[in-house]
Amino acid sequence: MERAEAEQLRDRLSAEHPDRETHSFILSERDGEWTVAKVALPPTMGLTDTALAARQPVHDHEPTSLPGGIKPDAAGF
Repeated sequence: MERAEAEQLRDRLSAEHPDRETHSFILSERDGEWTVAKVALPPTMGLTDTALAARQPVHDHEPTSLPGGIKPDAAGF
């Protein structure tokens, strides 16, 4: 297939394919013929921002104690 046809197919697959959340569709050329390859994404790349946020630990920006049980104000913080 020609490059323009492959680009159109890639764009359609990226928008409509059931695996679009977990896979990427890329162009591949060999001997002048273009194809579209389906490539699996690493696990976190397929997640939405909301799903990624749910997997991240929540960090307290104002800890009530430092390692060893020292209070921040006692350590000069």
